[in-house]
Amino acid sequence: MTSKIERLQSYEPSEIVVLDTETTGLASGGNDEILSVSMTDGDGNVLLDEMYKPTHRKRWPKAESINGISPAMVADKQPISADVPRIESILKKAKLIVGYNLEFDLDFLEAAGVEMPRRAKIDVMKEFARTHGEYDSYHEDWRWYKLVDVAEYYDYGFEPHSSLEDTKATAFCFRSLLEDPWYGEPRRKPRKVVDEYGEEYLDYGDDEDRVWYPSSRMMLESGSIKQAEIPAKPSEIDSDAINQNSTTETPSKSYKAGKKALRVLGVVILAIAALMVSAGQSAMAIFLLVLGAAFIVGGRK
Repeated sequence: MTSKIERLQSYEPSEIVVLDTETTGLASGGNDEILSVSMTDGDGNVLLDEMYKPTHRKRWPKAESINGISPAMVADKQPISADVPRIESILKKAKLIVGYNLEFDLDFLEAAGVEMPRRAKIDVMKEFARTHGEYDSYHEDWRWYKLVDVAEYYDYGFEPHSSLEDTKATAFCFRSLLEDPWYGEPRRKPRKVVDEYGEEYLDYGDDEDRVWYPSSRMMLESGSIKQAEIPAKPSEIDSDAINQNSTTETPSKSYKAGKKALRVLGVVILAIAALMVSAGQSAMAIFLLVLGAAFIVGGRK
């Protein structure tokens, strides 16, 4: 039986279309429209790279602050409706369509009148999340990360929020994912465990090494491009552990060990403070009491 990776690796680069869009907002089928569409083949060779003038929206300040596309930049461009036949022609020649948060882009293309062919599809965002993401107990799914973080994981640098640069980065990440030794391995949902201090954490079991903490700690939620920042925990971020071949201690283990060490140190300091009180050195003892309590509290956060 052919595995998923073998099927994906069987596609020639010329049979793959990687795509990305930039839009005036998040509401596909509503007031928001496509500002640009870019497509490449599996090797990142450009098949299409165009900007379009919206037919309804005159201004999109919030989106402009992200993608840099102003009304003046598209004032003399044609509407996307004029380019639908060319877009459909490129898609129909593909055997595999690849994207990052692909559903978002396809919804906008369909809302613009593009008839999507029945083709195999791969969302690199979701595939990477299943391979390396943390598990989000609230949403009961693997967390989705920004394209720039996934590209960084695979040592690819680029400036995000240009549809062409995002498409090239997605193509690179797709190729890298197929070569990732963790991709395709069965992934278990972690189980909740309560440690000896009563703190709850997720135990990933044998595949704990996959748990990856991106530098920006950004995740995508609810299938949209809305981004919610997760405060970084410096002790979780280990530049060596970002390398998938690293043999260093995993971030989750080191983080838990660090918290425990803080609590132990706090207890030791409190014991010393108690001895100093009995010896009549109350001034220094007060300082140590405060310091020890701070360590214990910090170790429990």
